[in-house]
Amino acid sequence: MNVSIESRELKHLEIISDSEFCDPSYNMAKIIRLSTPKLISFICSAYMVQEYCLENLSSLVTATIQMTNEGNWLEGVDLELSVEEQKELYPKRMVEYLRGLHNVKELTVSSPDFVQVLGRSSILIAVQSSPQFCNLRCLKLQAPFTRCCLRGMTYLLKTSPSVEYLFLTRLESGLLDIDADGELGLALPCPMFHLKHVEIRDVQGCENEHKFLEFLLKNAIVLGKLVMSFDTTASANRRKLMKKFKEKLRTLPRASLSLTTIFL
Repeated sequence: MNVSIESRELKHLEIISDSEFCDPSYNMAKIIRLSTPKLISFICSAYMVQEYCLENLSSLVTATIQMTNEGNWLEGVDLELSVEEQKELYPKRMVEYLRGLHNVKELTVSSPDFVQVLGRSSILIAVQSSPQFCNLRCLKLQAPFTRCCLRGMTYLLKTSPSVEYLFLTRLESGLLDIDADGELGLALPCPMFHLKHVEIRDVQGCENEHKFLEFLLKNAIVLGKLVMSFDTTASANRRKLMKKFKEKLRTLPRASLSLTTIFL
C-alpha cells in the first residue's frame, strides 16, 4: 500500500506510525509521497522500513524527525529485505529523506537511530550528492556519541553552512556501532562562519565527545558560547574522568577569540 498526500494549502502535517496498532500482518504504507508546497511544519514519527518521497516542501520552516529501525514486529513487514540489504538501503534512504527537507530553518532529530544509520552511508563522502541546508539556522540532535553518530553529526554540520544554534543531547541507540574503524572526516577543514551557540547535555567525558568538541572548536569561527552539562548520576571514577576531560578541553585550540565555556 502506498500513500500520496498532495495539497497546495496544507500548512501543518504530523505522521505517526504507531506500533501499538501494527503487527506483521498489518498492511502498512511502504511508500509515502508528499507534495505540499505551503507546508510550514512537519513532524514524522515512523520507521525506516517505510520510504518517503518528499517532492515539494519549499515553504518548510520546522521539521522534527523521529524515525527508528527498532521493533520486533517489523520483521514481518518487509520480508524481501535481508539484514545486510537493510544496512545498505536505510542509510541511502535517510539521505534522500533529508534532501526533501533542504529548505527547513529549524531541524530536530529526536531519534538516535536516525543519526546512527545516517552515519553509515557511503554517500556522505560524495559532497556533490549531499543535500545542502542553506536556510537551516537551528539544529537539535539526540544521539549517542558513537563513531557512526560522529560521522552523521559532522555530515549535518558540513551541509548546513548557515547554522547558528546547535543543541545536542546524549541519548543511547539500540543499534550497534558498525564500521567502527571507518573514516570520520573530523580532520578535514569545515569552517563554520555562523555557528555562535552550542549546548551539549549529559556529557560523559568519553573520547568521542572530545574528538567532536575538538572539531567544533577548530572550525567554529564566531562561536560565542559553549554550554555543557554533565551526567549527574556518574560514579566517583567517572567524575574524576570528567574533571580530566574539562582540563583537557581547556587546552584545545580555538578558532573563536570570544568564546565563553560554561560547565553545568
